Parts: sequence; C-alpha cells; structure tokens
Amino acid sequence: MLNTFLLFLAAVYLLRGKGLLWTSCLIGGLAMAFSGQSFSIISAGHLGKFGMMPCAVLMLGLLDRAISRRSVLHYSLAGCVAAMGMFEQPDVMLLFYALGACYAFYKIWLERPAEGKVISLAKHSAGVLLAAVVFVAVALPTLMSTLGGRVEERGEVIKGSGMTPYDYSTCWSMPPEEVLEFIVPSFFGAQTSDQALPYWGRLGQGGPEDNNALKRLKSLRQHNVYLGIMQVVFALFAIGIGLWGITR
Repeated sequence: MLNTFLLFLAAVYLLRGKGLLWTSCLIGGLAMAFSGQSFSIISAGHLGKFGMMPCAVLMLGLLDRAISRRSVLHYSLAGCVAAMGMFEQPDVMLLFYALGACYAFYKIWLERPAEGKVISLAKHSAGVLLAAVVFVAVALPTLMSTLGGRVEERGEVIKGSGMTPYDYSTCWSMPPEEVLEFIVPSFFGAQTSDQALPYWGRLGQGGPEDNNALKRLKSLRQHNVYLGIMQVVFALFAIGIGLWGITR
C-alpha cells in the first residue's frame, strides 16, 4: 500500500514537471498507481516490483527536471534514485535505465538551445557524469551481487535444465499475440493454478523443437498482464506527442 502511494506521488511529480495542471497530474498519478498489472503480480510473489516502480518513475521525473533546468543536483538525485530501484528488482530496473537513457537523449535534443550549445552540453555532460558516479557508489553492492553470484547461479540452473540458453530465456518471453491482454483482461485465462479460468497461452513453453524439460512447464503463468484501457490510451497519446515533437 505504501509503495502504491509512493508510485502515485512519483507520477504526480513527473507530470507536474511537464507543466500539467494539478487535476491532470492527480488523474494521471491515480491511473499509474492503480494499473491492473501492478496488483496482479502479487499472486506471483514479485513484490520487489512494487518497491522498484516508484523509483523508476521518480528517476524519470528527476531526469526531466535535470535536463530542463540544466541542474547537476537533479542529475545526482536521479542517479541515487536509480540505484535504489536496483535494490528492489534489478532485472526489471535495467529496462527502465534503457528507457531513461532514450528519454534523456530525446529531451536534450528537443530542448537544445539556439545559442550557448557548448555550455549547455558541458552542463549536461557534468550532470550525467555525476549521476553515474552517485549511481555506482550507491548501487555497487547490488551490482556486484547481480553481475557476480546471480549470473553464475543462473548459468548453473540453465545447465541443469538441459536447455540451451536461448530456449531457457525465450520460453518465458511474452508471445506477441498476448499483448491483447493489456486491454482485454484474462483473454488467455487468468493463471495456471486458476481452475475456473486456467491460462492456456504460450508463455512457459518451448519453441518448435520442444524438449522434455520444457514439456513440464507448458503454459505456466502466475499472473495476468492487464494494464488498463485508460493507461494504454495515455501511452499512445504520449507516443503521438513525442513523434510530433521530433518531426516538427
């Protein structure tokens, strides 16, 4: 409950930094905090995502202000918050790092000044460098654990499964057709253990050359992926505005 409330505040902070009215910020924050998939992951035990999401969204909000204000302080805070997110769910947080980097490059390009480009670039470079230093300083223990013990442990699991690394990884990849469930909840069933509405999609299966190890894991899913129609509409609207900003 606390993490959901913090996610709401982080989303409001991000949207307010974009200059939206408070009413719009509150509506967007509620839509983010109460997206369907956030609560469905409880049944799968992925509680780390609840602690990660406020950090991920706040990181984007801080990056937004850092670039708009050319603020080294906000860059360093973004690095600190990014590191805190890795404590909770390092694998998923890596995806938000990629998203944050793409967004930062896009915003820097969009708000490039007509004059004083060298000074502006120098400030951004200093900010990014400071954010990286703060991130490494805060996240170093988690980085060592993730890149050391966890990677080695995963390698042993893959060897014991009898699968190739590719098969082991992709059998848990979301099948493209199942993105329909972002807006149509439980179209392919709820979850494997639900007797009333069992999952019958392709997640947890092997490829065309399925093997005995994978046959025991057919159609294994512990939660649905419903996001919500309103959330998807907001996302498509944001993509449209972004594309318009690039081409104008």
